[in-house]
Amino acid sequence: MLNNTGKTYLPEMNKAIRQILYNAEYENPRQSLTTLLAETLAKGGIKKAEEFYSAHKNDENTLLSEGEMNALGYALLAEKKNDEAICIFKLAADAFPLSANVFDSLGEGYFYNEAYELSLKNYQKALRLGGTGGSAKRMIEKIEAILQK
Repeated sequence: MLNNTGKTYLPEMNKAIRQILYNAEYENPRQSLTTLLAETLAKGGIKKAEEFYSAHKNDENTLLSEGEMNALGYALLAEKKNDEAICIFKLAADAFPLSANVFDSLGEGYFYNEAYELSLKNYQKALRLGGTGGSAKRMIEKIEAILQK
């Protein structure tokens, strides 16, 4: 099975389709929590999105993907919706507290909002967690130079 979005989580759907084809019991694929969050954010704003996440983050009928959360955050940054992007990155940091990538992204969101202290804090955490390919270190140096001015 293929899709043209690059974001759809297909293994569960593939398994369910195979089960149906072979007349076996199947479970409905879980919904993407990120997609539901994006809809909630668009309709109700940041506070509603945060409330929705808190209420559904442990829901067994939804699937939370770090990649999808990150992609949503960057899509919001591209639309100059920095506060909304930061909201998504913060929720991703809550869901994936050991991911250097998530904290790197949160640092970037704060950087675009010119919240340099918060940006620095999150890039430092990303660096401690490792795996940012040097981007966190470069950004830390850049932010420290800005803060010294």
